[in-house]
Amino acid sequence: MNRLLSYKPVRCILELSYACNLKCKTCNIWEKQKFADKKNCRKKLSLERIKELNKELSQAGIKRVTFLGGEPFLNKDLLDISAHAKSCGLSTAVVTNGALIDTSAIQDIVYEAPLDIIIFSLDGPQAVHDGIRGVQGTYKKLEETVSAIQKLKKKNKKRYPKIYIYATVSGFNYNYLTDIFNFAQKNDVNALKFIAVSKVTAADMEETNKNFKLPAITSHSYAVTGDIALDNKSLAAAQSQLAIISEKAKKIGLKFLVEEYLLNSKGTKACVFAGKDFVISAYGEIYPCPMLPDYLIGNINETSLKDILESHVSQEKFKELNDLSISRRMSVCRSCCVEKLSYDPVNISKE
Repeated sequence: MNRLLSYKPVRCILELSYACNLKCKTCNIWEKQKFADKKNCRKKLSLERIKELNKELSQAGIKRVTFLGGEPFLNKDLLDISAHAKSCGLSTAVVTNGALIDTSAIQDIVYEAPLDIIIFSLDGPQAVHDGIRGVQGTYKKLEETVSAIQKLKKKNKKRYPKIYIYATVSGFNYNYLTDIFNFAQKNDVNALKFIAVSKVTAADMEETNKNFKLPAITSHSYAVTGDIALDNKSLAAAQSQLAIISEKAKKIGLKFLVEEYLLNSKGTKACVFAGKDFVISAYGEIYPCPMLPDYLIGNINETSLKDILESHVSQEKFKELNDLSISRRMSVCRSCCVEKLSYDPVNISKE
């Protein structure tokens, strides 16, 4: 990639599908497949096109790819896609609810190592987790899956995939954060991260579009109904637990991460996503911010990835995003989901 460019992304988030097997209270993507219905006239990227894309990502200087959904494991080719990405020199990660990973997939995941990191979402103890996820038995399946992967890794002396637990703290589970830590400790995971729930309102979208002077966001998976946000009382309760958990994590050597808002009630001062990461939709559209699904910079079905990322339009949009976030003029930044997508890359080495 041109060294003179101001913004040179290093990670791609690839949305494989918008279908989901759960009915989470903190996300609406499952409701009538809103995003899928919105774009049902578009053809999804084929397996062959995604493999071509893996090569293009590597050639464009991208180092990492994170697979998202919906639920990524609903795509039967996920492990094949990920293995191919690794063969192209890309570090791979996936964010999943863990409910669809069967015994065969677990063996492939451990023995073939197509994924460097698996990020599992956990909301609390069984009753709380299943209640938020909207499907009974989800917690048990998640626990079985994480345990099976870790045991098989240990038995075969494998280091990968690294297992991360991400917990979204909301008005539904703020009293159960210690239970999440206990799960992480019991299963000897590599990292535990707590993040604040995201909620995008109609007012947020209207104000953001006004600042951009165009419809940058007309719908979002975090435009949910119900009182899911943390109020002052629930935030204080969460912060109290997190302080204790932090000390426990240090004692056992667990990598422990917390979104800044949960520590001091303040968001980050500048965007940590724009210009460093970007998103490719299941239909080939590229957008520089996961909070702005209608703020597009191109489509890989029409223009090469390298040309899109190096274009003047893309560079200007990366700059615009950074400027608006620094000036605090984008209200959707307050509900930013980037913390749910970020992770520290691992150093990949042959075992």
